[in-house]
Amino acid sequence: MTRVERVSTSFSYALGLTLLGYFLLVPSKVVAQEDARTLITVGVNNEVATRVTELYRLVETGDQTGFEQLNRALKDPAELIRYHAAKIMGGLKTMLAVKPLAKVALHDASFKVRMRGAQSLYELGIASSLEVLHTALELDNLGNKLLVLRIIEQIRDERSVMVLEKQLLKTERSDSILLFRLQRALDILKGRLDGKLIERAERIVDEAQIAYQNNEVARVKLLVDEALGLDKHNANAYFLLGNLSMHLEKQYEQALKQYQYAQKFGFEGQEEINFNLGTALLFLDRLPEAIEHLGRAAVLGRSARAYY
Repeated sequence: MTRVERVSTSFSYALGLTLLGYFLLVPSKVVAQEDARTLITVGVNNEVATRVTELYRLVETGDQTGFEQLNRALKDPAELIRYHAAKIMGGLKTMLAVKPLAKVALHDASFKVRMRGAQSLYELGIASSLEVLHTALELDNLGNKLLVLRIIEQIRDERSVMVLEKQLLKTERSDSILLFRLQRALDILKGRLDGKLIERAERIVDEAQIAYQNNEVARVKLLVDEALGLDKHNANAYFLLGNLSMHLEKQYEQALKQYQYAQKFGFEGQEEINFNLGTALLFLDRLPEAIEHLGRAAVLGRSARAYY
């Protein structure tokens, strides 16, 4: 068995995959009520609002296909559907929900949905939810560790403090990115950093991302400045600025600096950050450095596909 296979097997075990066959899903009723008309009045697409409502009704009626349909909804293109699917799944109180919610909390494109996934993991009330996150910190993949640390920051459970302190002690001093993010997570858990301000900064960055997609350069800069005013080490904000500089403004030197800040402050997408660094370096005719980062991105991409 290769190292990647061993890591993948360990992660599967941590998620409780070997236990799934022993659990019978009986969906508990969800207290929250979602009315399609209410969603429509706040500007939600009629079809999306109806589908969200159906998800709630599906579980409340005890439909035995409920979990399967919720699992599919977690991959839906519509952010609102993914958000509510994660919210409902947190109320199921079943071990089956740990794996899909962990994936949402780690990998969903929307910060709002990742937050909901992390909160639902905590709301499950199953000790294995935090154990999954703590175990993932032992794995080799830096990007995954950084994602796990982000979720631990969001959950803000004191049971994670000792785990993070142990990780901090055994992390190599040369591993500056991981050391920075471990210390940051501990500062949030211990109240030395305001977790609510950091969450607010992330939501502003999400707004800036939408503005970026609409080519609203001035608005992106305004929002990112606001986010960095709340959290000066926000890696996602610097990454977005790098994208703005490289793709919209063609300012490759500036893009390189922003990407370097994003990497320094623990941007979770290690494959993506290395690819973008390599691309910026190519535009600057710094070929040896570009090849190094692009090669690293290729290796990380292959590892990620094997890992999951």
